[in-house]
Amino acid sequence: MSDKQKIENENKYRVEILGDEFKITGDLNQEYVDQLQELINEIGQEISRAYPDLPRRRLWMLTLINMADKYFKAEDQKKQHKKEIVQLKEKQVSLKSENDDLKDKLDNLQAEYEELASMLEEVDN
Repeated sequence: MSDKQKIENENKYRVEILGDEFKITGDLNQEYVDQLQELINEIGQEISRAYPDLPRRRLWMLTLINMADKYFKAEDQKKQHKKEIVQLKEKQVSLKSENDDLKDKLDNLQAEYEELASMLEEVDN
């Protein structure tokens, strides 16, 4: 696909972010664009409420910093969850192995019990 065809296939959107209007072009859907707009505005408005006299440029900068902070925290949490998944899978393998060993011991004990029960029956007869 040529660059021209890619551009023609991209969707175009108008969004209002912190009072400014922007055009967004990309392989996106309206719902996703709305979520982006809502998130950015929510963070910016939260900062604006806390600091009502903040210059516009600083508001934008703090909004970007807050978004980057959220992103990095989410990435860290994702990494932590991946580590936990690996640990849980290892634990699962370990527990399965332990369970298999216990089943073998149970089978051996049952066989020993049956043998002893058979010997006791022979003695009683």
